[in-house]
Amino acid sequence: MMRAASLLGLALLLAPLPAAVAKIPIELHIIGFEVSPEVQAQLEAAAKAGGGTYYQSDDQLQLTQALGEATGLAPADTTTAPSEDVIMVLDVSSSMWGQVEGRPKIEIAREGVAALLSTWNPTARLGLFAYGHRRVGDCTDIEQVLPVGPVDAAAFMSTVDGLTPTGKTPLTEAVRQAAQALSYQDNPATVILFSDGIETCNADPCALATEL
Repeated sequence: MMRAASLLGLALLLAPLPAAVAKIPIELHIIGFEVSPEVQAQLEAAAKAGGGTYYQSDDQLQLTQALGEATGLAPADTTTAPSEDVIMVLDVSSSMWGQVEGRPKIEIAREGVAALLSTWNPTARLGLFAYGHRRVGDCTDIEQVLPVGPVDAAAFMSTVDGLTPTGKTPLTEAVRQAAQALSYQDNPATVILFSDGIETCNADPCALATEL
């Protein structure tokens, strides 16, 4: 595993079961960047609850590599595509203005997204959710800012660059809404989450993994 970190990526890999089975198995993959030991422990627990893997990264390159593993798309491979639709959930809460080596965390997040898109197979379908980007102190500030579809990298990055860190971190509900937008109960789907901290809206991502 890579070393610990504050920008986290959470990928929920959901594969449908036969209709007779009530629940769909979930693999919960978490990428951490500069998180505290307490937050890291919570994220590792969430990954374990989701039957997935916790990745740790120190820089944008390692983050991109982890994203490649989470999506099933190798960082330098433009010939393959993820086998299912993908939604990226981006943390744009106020804490993303925090500094890492003199640079805002939101800048590092944007670079990680840009690096992933630079190797993204254009036939692979990708959408974008954001939270905490419009209102202060509002746990309902979650929005699907780009629908799932073929990727125009320049347009995607223009949207990401236009998001301003503002509010809280309702990451659990954002992941739930992204999974629902992908109709995960009927189709294979992947959700990737970037966040620089744990849930701040009284929800439990471990419980969500169990519920889904």
